[in-house]
Amino acid sequence: MGRSQRIAIVFECFVRAGSQRHIVEILKGIRLFKPELECTLFLIAQHGEGWETFLPEVEAIGFSVIQIPYLFRRKEGAGIVARVYNWWSRHYYEHKLNLSFYHALQQYDVVVCAQPFVADLLLPHLHRNQRFCFHLMEHLSQRKKHSHYKFLRSSR
Repeated sequence: MGRSQRIAIVFECFVRAGSQRHIVEILKGIRLFKPELECTLFLIAQHGEGWETFLPEVEAIGFSVIQIPYLFRRKEGAGIVARVYNWWSRHYYEHKLNLSFYHALQQYDVVVCAQPFVADLLLPHLHRNQRFCFHLMEHLSQRKKHSHYKFLRSSR
C-alpha cells in the first residue's frame, strides 16, 4: 500500500461563517470515511480580536492547523502603473515574500481552496504536478461579479 494522499486546505481566516462551517463538516466526513487522508488547514490571515472561529472544532477532530500570514506588496489605485506592478507582485514578488508558505504547500498532493481571492493568490505559485481544487461554497447572488468562476474551469 502506498503513502496516503496529503491535502492542504487554504483559507484566509476561519471565522464563524457559512463556508467555514461547510469545511468543518467536510473534514468531519473525511475523518469518518477516509481516515487515511492527511489534511492540514492553512490560514493565511489573522482573524480579528473578539471574532469566534471554528478552530476548536477542527483541532478536536484531529486536523492540524498552520497559521502563516500571507505577505503582500501592492500599490493602491487603478492606474496602469499600479495594475502592472500588482500583477508582477502577485506572480513573482509575493512568491519570494511567502517562500516558506509555498515550500510547505509543495509537500501536499492536492490544494483545496474555497475563496476566490485566495485561489487567485495560489494558482500562479503551485507546483505543476499539484492538483488544485476550487470548491465554491456561495450562492451566485452573493456577488455582483462572477469572474471568479474562471477557477471552476481551470484544468488543474
